[in-house]
Amino acid sequence: MKITDEQRQEFTKLLENKFGEIIQSTPRGITKDEIRKCMEEALEKEA
Repeated sequence: MKITDEQRQEFTKLLENKFGEIIQSTPRGITKDEIRKCMEEALEKEA
């Protein structure tokens, strides 16, 4: 199954909303870009 850019953007937006507070409160300071990269890799493995 190929994931469209639109689906990826929607998924990323949901994740950012849901985990935004967690991301901002991480002691190591994980960036949204790092989270996004991990999620994209995970999505590609699922595809």
